[in-house]
Amino acid sequence: MSKPKLLDIIREKSDTYCADILEKQRKEAEAVIEEAKKSAEEMRSRILLKVQSESGRLLERKHNSIRFRINARRYELKASAMESIWTEAESIVRGIERSDEYRGILEKLFFECLPDIPDGSEVRAAPDDAVIVRSCIDKSGRTLSFTEDADVHGGIEFHWPDGRIVLKNTLSHRLARLKTGGNAGLSSILFASVEDIQA
Repeated sequence: MSKPKLLDIIREKSDTYCADILEKQRKEAEAVIEEAKKSAEEMRSRILLKVQSESGRLLERKHNSIRFRINARRYELKASAMESIWTEAESIVRGIERSDEYRGILEKLFFECLPDIPDGSEVRAAPDDAVIVRSCIDKSGRTLSFTEDADVHGGIEFHWPDGRIVLKNTLSHRLARLKTGGNAGLSSILFASVEDIQA
């Protein structure tokens, strides 16, 4: 299977998993945000009643204080929702590593990198994946060594002969890369309508 097709398959599966996670977290986030808005509105109303008799300067100061707390709470809720999404994604990846499909995925992770790997490189994988990876090395007909590494899970690592280059091709590494660039996009999807609300 060609590298683009494999990437498309992995991307499609990732998109499906992410879509499910996003939908679930979006619903939870909406409920949390709605509750926060209600609480904020109640707090705002109570404080406005207390400061009506005070000067305009004090009223403005109290209003700004409330607004700051509402925004701080909103950002806290958003951060919590985002963290929940990534925690769920990590759980799904761990589930894939224990699934019946994992052997095929591990083989694809191995062979998609193979054209870029120089002979004499070291392949590292989890002890539980040793049989599969050794089989892949044999099928490849390449001169590669294998080392069990308990720190590598859900995929493989290729270490160049000179030790200067390491190519990580694990599900967890891919998820980490997605997380690095995905927070802004997820936030805009989940909280677009909230961003425009003025407390």
